[in-house]
Amino acid sequence: TLLDSRGSAELGDLKEKRGAEPSRESTAIPVAQVFGAASFSDDEDACDSDGGDPIPPNRKAAEDLQEDEEFWTKAQEALEDRGRRERLLKFMKRHRFKDVNSSSGWFFNFRFPLHAAVEDNDAEMIRILLHFKAKTKLKDASGWSARQLARKRNVNGSHDAVLQLLNDHAMARRKRAAARRAAKEGKADANASVEGGEGKEEEKEVAPAASEEKPNDDHGSPEGI
Repeated sequence: TLLDSRGSAELGDLKEKRGAEPSRESTAIPVAQVFGAASFSDDEDACDSDGGDPIPPNRKAAEDLQEDEEFWTKAQEALEDRGRRERLLKFMKRHRFKDVNSSSGWFFNFRFPLHAAVEDNDAEMIRILLHFKAKTKLKDASGWSARQLARKRNVNGSHDAVLQLLNDHAMARRKRAAARRAAKEGKADANASVEGGEGKEEEKEVAPAASEEKPNDDHGSPEGI
């Protein structure tokens, strides 16, 4: 019929048009999907907004490094001090001393820890005893100090290390005493200069007052009249 022929013709025209137009699905360009691409872009935007390079999270600040260094330095010093104490306790127990400045023995043969260390020719123990404030002026039953005993025992340089430690300690002690005296004298000089300046100011204040009183005494006294 006429309607069927017309309908088939229109259907054919539509099929031809549809075949001529490219499909949207076929022409669309697939976007490559990269894992983490969104996170990278966000980080780059954050860096651009901050205006600087990102700081690595594993890098410590200079203050943190300094604190760590101070901590480990103190820990090392504590370990060394502990080792010195343990060695000192063993030495004192072996020679029957109560502390670094107590004597051991009878009245005719007593001695002090420094003397025992000198007799043992133990330079490291001398250093430890001096570190724990052992007094070098103490004398044994023979009237010898530790340094004098080291000089007596020194044969062909056998006690050179011990003598060097004791001499260095004596020199450092003299330097400290001289520094204390100089500081005390400087303080006394400063106080004297301050007192002298105050005395001069008081004299200057008293002088004008006396000059003002003199005319009144001359003219107001009965002798002046």
